[in-house]
Amino acid sequence: MKLDLTKLPLGEILVVSVLGVVVGTFILAFAYGSDSSIEMEEAEEVAAAEPWQRGQEIANSFGCAGCHTTTGDVTQGPSWLNLFGKTETLNDGTEVLVDEAYVQESILDPTAKLVQGFEAVMPTFSTLTDADIQDIIAYMQSLSEEFAAATPTPEPTP
Repeated sequence: MKLDLTKLPLGEILVVSVLGVVVGTFILAFAYGSDSSIEMEEAEEVAAAEPWQRGQEIANSFGCAGCHTTTGDVTQGPSWLNLFGKTETLNDGTEVLVDEAYVQESILDPTAKLVQGFEAVMPTFSTLTDADIQDIIAYMQSLSEEFAAATPTPEPTP
């Protein structure tokens, strides 16, 4: 027996169409869901990466390179090249050592201690975890001569 859709009431056609879409969505979600082997391999690679590599990936994904170069060129924010371990003068004239505590504070509360010559344009990054921040710190350390001997130097990002 052949189904003639022209003889079905509109409501039944709608139900059949919606059912088809729902079933198709479940099939695609199952086939390409978050448990796919490709995504799991990528997650394993990220977990196995060195902290500075994860930090570089996090910094790139959050757009840090838009304001902080790794080449020494200064744009909206201080360059990260040789920044870690350096003493910076703040807008109020005081000095601060660029260390783990300062970087973490600057990520979570960018206006707390502004470096002289820069404006308060950096957004807060409260969605970053402590582990993410530690990885960013490791990346910044890898860009500083003082710490570079212990960490391979990544390629500069423009």
